[in-house]
Amino acid sequence: MLAWTLADFLACVLSTDEPCPVRATAFDDDGVTGTASRLALRASAQDRDDVDWSLLTHPGAVVWSTVLATAARGGCDGAAVARAAYVGYRAMATMAHRFGPGHRARWHVTATAGGFGAAAAAGAVLRLSPQEQSAAFAHTAAATGGLGQAAVERRGAAAFNRAAAASLGIQAARAAAYGAVAVDAPLDGERALLALTDGERAGVPGEPGVIDGLAGVGPRTYPVSGFGQGAVAATAALRGRGRDSLLAELVVEVAEPAARLMDGSAGGAWWSLVDAVGAAWVTGDPFDLEPSDASRALVDRVRTVVGDVPVGGARVRAVTDRGTEEAEAAPPAAGPDLDRKWSTMLAAADRSEDVAALAAAILREGVTPDHLHLLTDPPPTERPR
Repeated sequence: MLAWTLADFLACVLSTDEPCPVRATAFDDDGVTGTASRLALRASAQDRDDVDWSLLTHPGAVVWSTVLATAARGGCDGAAVARAAYVGYRAMATMAHRFGPGHRARWHVTATAGGFGAAAAAGAVLRLSPQEQSAAFAHTAAATGGLGQAAVERRGAAAFNRAAAASLGIQAARAAAYGAVAVDAPLDGERALLALTDGERAGVPGEPGVIDGLAGVGPRTYPVSGFGQGAVAATAALRGRGRDSLLAELVVEVAEPAARLMDGSAGGAWWSLVDAVGAAWVTGDPFDLEPSDASRALVDRVRTVVGDVPVGGARVRAVTDRGTEEAEAAPPAAGPDLDRKWSTMLAAADRSEDVAALAAAILREGVTPDHLHLLTDPPPTERPR
């Protein structure tokens, strides 16, 4: 799991164009936190970083940015890098779960829970004691934020929240190592984090307090919002069964957040379920979703309904001149399509790196300055200011 999440992170970073060279140096003087922020922004710029389908967070951009930036400075071996990433994923999932659905409906939980993931990851790299790690979490709680508005506007502003979470977690871990006084009751106090952010003061009965942060994580494989991943996969599968059939109607059944956010009112075709499934029907390929005259002609034949399906999944029914067929798709998992995602993204960016091999090397040997050199290519010192 860690190997593919790291490879996916690397592909997202390497395939992203940065602003002009002068602007790309904006974080250069901020050292480790600047590097982590820059990586987080790049990893999430195309809205294809990984997702925890059960909690609707995007942990990879926060956790891996933190781990690579801090471990390159800290000299960790591969095993330490893997452990830091794992505890980062775990802490982020645990806090997202603890915040609860009421919080997730109003706040940007990738930001609010992400700071804890970054604090755990940075704390592991810094080899904090249990008491220091507890203080790092308290420091994170004291400064947590993340407007839900950044996500619902669908304009890419949520990328900064990932960068801020990574930076906060790193600084919280450093503050703990420094010995800064931490809040005594950071979560459950009268004016503490859970009270102020609609969090849940008690866990759900019968459920564990600590969540395995990798259990619910999957990739956003196809070039469309995560909410539409299953819809384009199921539509393309149906098209493959009836290549020459004439479409009368496509009924796309998705979870409520997908129907609400992918209504096409903002964010362009990336956030339009109708455009995405129309293109998938025309091409028969969930990777080829560019709107065309042919796909636009299908707009009136696509109907979206809310159903009992997982977020990221879908149930699609195609009514054609040959009858009715149905296909169902779960949220994407690691597999051959993930390899195609990476190769497609890197080819579009004119990059030829084998991200799977690079991820394996980092998890085997640790993070080196050369790895960061590759991810910032060319290094900041060679760019004009």
